[in-house]
Amino acid sequence: LYGVTFFSMVIGYLAAKLGPAVKKVDIRFSHLPPGLHGFKIVQITDLHVGPTIRKDYVEWVVKKTLGLKAEVIVLTGDI
Repeated sequence: LYGVTFFSMVIGYLAAKLGPAVKKVDIRFSHLPPGLHGFKIVQITDLHVGPTIRKDYVEWVVKKTLGLKAEVIVLTGDI
């Protein structure tokens, strides 16, 4: 049982160190006004800022997000 717990912690730590995944999703609307074609929204979700996820990680996420040059950034889930 301790091995599984330790393994899970290591996987979680490595996932956090690799940073958030960027997944591109194209959403098509049949009657979208031409001015909104190419409109980009970035969603950040479940950062879980706390004792293990700190300011430097959040700053890294912000920098990565700003690099995507979106028109809108939304924060959802557990911050």
